[in-house]
Amino acid sequence: MKYRAHRHPTRFPVTLDADENRHRTTMSSISASGACVETEQEFLVGKQVVLDYSGGQMRATVCWSTDTQAGVAFGRPLSAAEVEKFRYQSPGAMFGATQHSRPQTVGFKMLG
Repeated sequence: MKYRAHRHPTRFPVTLDADENRHRTTMSSISASGACVETEQEFLVGKQVVLDYSGGQMRATVCWSTDTQAGVAFGRPLSAAEVEKFRYQSPGAMFGATQHSRPQTVGFKMLG
């Protein structure tokens, strides 16, 4: 049985570079090993692409593709900290300020 890393939902803007074409898109889920991105076209499985984002670039390979989404496998696994940055930080704060969109406290609200 092959292990698959847990996928986390996100809404993170990226640019998908495929050959000479640049596609502005949104990463809709991420794991340590890959991501799902929204697309407006199908990509060939096995295609080498680059995800360009506010903090840098990542090489990836298209694993599956439909006319609205594509799954990509990263060239190297992301650390837990890198996955958390894509999940919770605003794109402008990716490697600058530490602005978070997730709640900073956890607990229960008492009613009554």
